[in-house]
Amino acid sequence: MQLKPVLRSHWLAPAMLALALAQSAAAATVNSSVTPLGGDSWQMNFTVLADGTPASLSGFTVFFPETDFSNLLVLGSPATWDSIVLQPDVAIPAAGVFDSVMLDRSVGLTAGQSQGSFAVSFDYLGAGTPGSLHYEITDENFQLLSSGQTAVVPEPATWAQLFGGLGLLALLARRRADGSRS
Repeated sequence: MQLKPVLRSHWLAPAMLALALAQSAAAATVNSSVTPLGGDSWQMNFTVLADGTPASLSGFTVFFPETDFSNLLVLGSPATWDSIVLQPDVAIPAAGVFDSVMLDRSVGLTAGQSQGSFAVSFDYLGAGTPGSLHYEITDENFQLLSSGQTAVVPEPATWAQLFGGLGLLALLARRRADGSRS
């Protein structure tokens, strides 16, 4: 049995809404985007988003698995934050770390605030494109408040390709529908 095109489109919007709500249901989050620098070298940019749960956040740590990453280097950090990297070590084994805290930890990010401009370069030892990474968010006393996986945000060129492809699919579907009515 084949579903009518109208019925198929009715489940798409609720599914996309559920996906968006699931992403926003997390407490504070860390988003990332990756850019190839050439060869095995990549750059990852981070943005921390506060939703008020916890009430205030003033530090976060992103972990780079030692089997997939090497040569971590801080490329950018906001002036009001102190950021460092610790190199991954397969001999111990220990993940690499990008750690960043506000210089004045008594004034954290509150609900609705975000902070970007965090950038790390690295060599990626895995196949394909680096994906999401584990992160932890801490308060002014370095207590763990939440953790999760970074949400990988596509680069603008990826969005353009996605919407271009969706536009072509819509055009083809419309042509088919017009052709079947003749």
